[in-house]
Amino acid sequence: MIKYYHFLCDSPLNQTTFNEVLKSSYHGDLDVFMLDAYQGYCVAGPDFVDTLEGVLPLLVNDLGISITFLVSHNNSNLSHLALTKANKEQCTHLSDIVLECIVNHDYTFVPEMKKEFEHISHEIMMTAEMFVKCGMNASLAARKLYVHRNTFTYRLLKFINQTNLDIRDYYNAQYFTYCIKLI
Repeated sequence: MIKYYHFLCDSPLNQTTFNEVLKSSYHGDLDVFMLDAYQGYCVAGPDFVDTLEGVLPLLVNDLGISITFLVSHNNSNLSHLALTKANKEQCTHLSDIVLECIVNHDYTFVPEMKKEFEHISHEIMMTAEMFVKCGMNASLAARKLYVHRNTFTYRLLKFINQTNLDIRDYYNAQYFTYCIKLI
């Protein structure tokens, strides 16, 4: 499973130095994409967040920049909007920003959220929803939906492929739970 690590700086970023720091700190596959001099995103495995949490203070102190990271399941308008709402100089997850916005009665992201799921069939959405409601226990969810375990697995994988949202991951499941309640 890959994740997107969006970043936003308060001043122009030296791309060469930034890439060197990240790639020397992380030993997995990592791709860095700059959208402009202030922002971009990295594509890496789920363990890259641990590297970022350790490297973030170094980036702030050594490069003299204020940088914020947002971990997301895709590169979407919603992720970019959430990044602008995140607290500075931290690494946070999309689900945490959505929760913070809900608490602050900020629902500006809901239309973008709806777009992510509008093309998913009711049957596939019910499969994903039951999986999360059953504590990510696929066997229990299959029994509650009265479908064979293999059928359930097929539908769950179909949801993951259609949305790029792997709800077997805790933060993605948490984000999906908020989505269900809001849309």
